[in-house]
Amino acid sequence: MREKENLGRTRARGVELDGVAHVSHDFQISVSAGYEFTAATVVNDTVPAGEISLLGKDVAQVPRHVFTWEARYWNPSRLLLSVQGRFLGNQFDDDQNQYLLGQFYTMDLQVGRNPTRNVEVFAAAENINDKRYFVANTPMGTGSLFNLGPPTLFRIGLRLNFPAERK
Repeated sequence: MREKENLGRTRARGVELDGVAHVSHDFQISVSAGYEFTAATVVNDTVPAGEISLLGKDVAQVPRHVFTWEARYWNPSRLLLSVQGRFLGNQFDDDQNQYLLGQFYTMDLQVGRNPTRNVEVFAAAENINDKRYFVANTPMGTGSLFNLGPPTLFRIGLRLNFPAERK
């Protein structure tokens, strides 16, 4: 039987790059993208003698590569339209790096409008490509039991934006 316990120490080294390009200032159109590389590994563990050491293993559920992007049109009196994409690279669900979750790519869409200065109505769809991806990989006697991320989710909402009081 396996139990989850705290590790001794981990180290996460990496780099993050982000950029935004304003395609049109007249129509408030922008495109943004980001990339993150993280090498998160165990550098000191508290494993008792005779058990498997985790030194040098990847930290569970931390992907090495993450890429995001967004294309956005915003005119508060007319329309907000945003399309986003997110790629997560391979990651492990366990500390011994035996149970791979795999990589995946999802996309989201949001549409909104401000009917008044302080009110925004919106509708959004997440995972519009209905990608089925693993969020957990539990070992079983006959193989693995995988938990899947959510399918396409829809939501609608109303945001009230109250201006800060002036002093």
